Amino acid sequence: MLLGDIFDERSIKLNLEARTKDAVFAELVGAIRAAHPEFDAEAMLAAIIEREQKMSAGVADGIAIPHCCCEGFTANPCLSGCRSISLRPGNPPACPQ
Repeated sequence: MLLGDIFDERSIKLNLEARTKDAVFAELVGAIRAAHPEFDAEAMLAAIIEREQKMSAGVADGIAIPHCCCEGFTANPCLSGCRSISLRPGNPPACPQ
């Protein structure tokens, strides 16, 4: 399997503009919605935030793998995003400038 089989280029955000964790989630869900308009973006965002409240998706400073399960989804969309400025002051960015 190739990454190109999993990621749709429309769901890759290289310059996230959001400045809070929940806003990052919303921006990423918007990218999935652009690639898969049949998905219920509100349900997906709510599921991601609910999952995040149970356990953080953060795996390292500036890196997270938000994920969730949603009823009615017949596909498993994947997305990727990064910010050139860390959400936490004093930390290096998650992706180089």
